[in-house]
Amino acid sequence: MLSSWVARLFLALALLQLLPVWAPAYFPTCDGPSHVYNAFVMRELVLRHDGPITAIYAIDWRPNPNILGHVVLAMLLGVFSAAVAEKILVSIIVLLFLGGAWMLARGSVYAFLAFPFAFHLLLEYGSYNFAIGVGIYLITLALWWERRERADGQSIALIALLSLLCYAAHAMPAMLLVGSIGLLWLARPRRQARQLLALVPLLPLLAWFFGHPRPGGGTRPKLAERAVALARFDILQTFDSVQLTLGAAMFGILVALIIVTVAAERRRRDEDAFAVLTAAVVALYFVAPDGAAGGLFLPQRLLTIVPILPLPWLTPRLPAPPRAALLVVLSAIAAGNAFFLAGHERAVARRTGAFVRAERGIPPSSSILVLNGERQPRGALVPFLAHASGYAAVQHRLADLENYEADTDFSPIRHRPRTPVIDRTALELDPASFDVDSFELADYVLVWHLPLLRGLESHYELISESAEARIYRHRDGDAVLLPIAGTLQPVDGTVERWSVEQTIANRGARPAAIHLSAGSGGPCDFVLGPGQSRRIAADADHPFIVARVSRDVVVRTIVERDGYDGSTSFLAIPSIPLRSFAQRSIDIPPVPLPNRLRLRLWIFGAAPPQFDLIALSEDGRTELKRLTIARPANGYFSGDVARLLAPLQGRVRLRIDAGAEAARVWAFVSEANSGDTPDALYLGYHPVP
Repeated sequence: MLSSWVARLFLALALLQLLPVWAPAYFPTCDGPSHVYNAFVMRELVLRHDGPITAIYAIDWRPNPNILGHVVLAMLLGVFSAAVAEKILVSIIVLLFLGGAWMLARGSVYAFLAFPFAFHLLLEYGSYNFAIGVGIYLITLALWWERRERADGQSIALIALLSLLCYAAHAMPAMLLVGSIGLLWLARPRRQARQLLALVPLLPLLAWFFGHPRPGGGTRPKLAERAVALARFDILQTFDSVQLTLGAAMFGILVALIIVTVAAERRRRDEDAFAVLTAAVVALYFVAPDGAAGGLFLPQRLLTIVPILPLPWLTPRLPAPPRAALLVVLSAIAAGNAFFLAGHERAVARRTGAFVRAERGIPPSSSILVLNGERQPRGALVPFLAHASGYAAVQHRLADLENYEADTDFSPIRHRPRTPVIDRTALELDPASFDVDSFELADYVLVWHLPLLRGLESHYELISESAEARIYRHRDGDAVLLPIAGTLQPVDGTVERWSVEQTIANRGARPAAIHLSAGSGGPCDFVLGPGQSRRIAADADHPFIVARVSRDVVVRTIVERDGYDGSTSFLAIPSIPLRSFAQRSIDIPPVPLPNRLRLRLWIFGAAPPQFDLIALSEDGRTELKRLTIARPANGYFSGDVARLLAPLQGRVRLRIDAGAEAARVWAFVSEANSGDTPDALYLGYHPVP
């Protein structure tokens, strides 16, 4: 009866621990919004939704860990908002941790020691996959111990499945699981090799993961600092120094229980294996570097499980009065800590909400760069706002270019080749010094709690400003290239006369402001009313036009060619948004030589004074000819393809390489024919790496 009452109390307190998760509008963490965003990216890629997200990101299908949390979030995002989906995942994490502690403690009062540690530092940092892995580790360890005398197929299959789930969450808990079960197995007097069969499926995955070279092993540990961190359980401190007092109290309670156990248990028990395991993990905590295998916070990760591992070993002979007192004290700590965290989480969540509201000014399906000067809000010891832009990025399907996770080699999401390269670490740590001149491919820039940045307004225009945030739009973000400008009158050539009819129309319900880089009398600005259209043209010195227009504005360009032999041809020329230009290079489908072919190309952005024109075989595998050509001052080049590539014959694929990743390129080839054969257009496309 007493154990049933204790179980009900534990369940009630476990549910109370969800108060800090659900009380605030957002559960504040450092990396959590980034994981939510990348789960959304994964969902977009699986569902094959077109947009800037799928153009920038791809799924890494290698058997890396760190995927389980993303999969769960991706499924939840199909039903819930980003904030709610994240809260559901965090609730699962908290209950997994507490459930594992309950199972290891075998339903005793000692399980109540786990409550403050459910919100450990790594969870508050948003290391969701690691936190999931810890919960699965504790549950798997408890189940293996419970079934240690059984080596039947059902037990082996169950432990094997859980160990694979542990790896899918995070490699470190999976590695600890192998070591822990192995050590418990060795520490027991009766053991069978068959009891370790459940770990066999996990071993190749761990060997594959740790067999890849990864960043260095971090700094050498300072034993005195590690000892203090252990004695205060520093992993509890995320908001206030009072949490260190709580940590010291929990350490004192745990040490007192260990002393009582040593005094009370003079007999040899199977559970002594957990004392050996605890000592081994504590020793590893003292010698482990700060980071290993590309991971950070290695000592803190180990410290997360240290207070839980001794629970099975603690004496069951604790007298009733001290057991009842311990239950009261630990229950009060659990309830008080839940309310303490809920208050602080709500305060930080208000800052998160303000940040998200500011970002809602970014139009959907755009690319965004966030320059955040308030990573760590007042009253917090964790940079809770570091990646808060992930919430709005999910809501508006934004391509978040500050997505650090896609740069790692153990994330399920990666950047596609040739996407913008950013030093995201420097961007996070010192956004005020970010060189905007080196990066101008984002449609929008959100500046939060930062002064005016050098070079920003040379590429971006301010469109929104508040006391805390400024939103900038790329000056080319709503611009389109009209590759051939309209003509004022027909132009006579050697074998033909041609003219270009170019019309701009407003299909929207509101007036549209139009800005043209060139017009019949020079630069041209005017307003088109709803439903209105106008013919535009430029003089011979301006063969193309860059137009800044709204989405409701449509440009129609028709080239009419009248041959002196009586033939007539009409060719429609598309308008190209500047933000859809290729990065660095572009390919043109095979063109027939030596027909009348004219290449027109544009290279904008930071690029060398020369570019390469490369002729490839029709299948693109063999280079036939390479020309290095001076880049004109205005970025526009036009040339006769047959003359440039002479003496080549047959169908030839073209590639233009601007020579720099920051350059943006677009090109096409027009083919003029005679008689009844219509003219043709060969449009450039992004080359497949």
